[in-house]
Amino acid sequence: MDELDEAIRQIVDSISAGLVFDNHTVIQKLIEEYSDTYLSSFSGGTTEGYHGLIIAQKIRDLGESFVILRRKAYSKNIHGKYTECDCWVKK
Repeated sequence: MDELDEAIRQIVDSISAGLVFDNHTVIQKLIEEYSDTYLSSFSGGTTEGYHGLIIAQKIRDLGESFVILRRKAYSKNIHGKYTECDCWVKK
């Protein structure tokens, strides 16, 4: 497990069971609490592609014993724009 995986696990672990959260929440927490890890893990491309694909996959990789993919959410991203993203329920 790399540093980014561990940071995401810690963020999701801090969410109470039964609560709904989305990718944008995890990304914002990464920026606020794990900015060096988050920024050093970015390897090019667009931030939207990175957020949408890489971060969502890392949350998904936590497994269904930890989170359940709920549907899509519509919330504000780090650029201040409202976009769709994956929505999760913490187990």
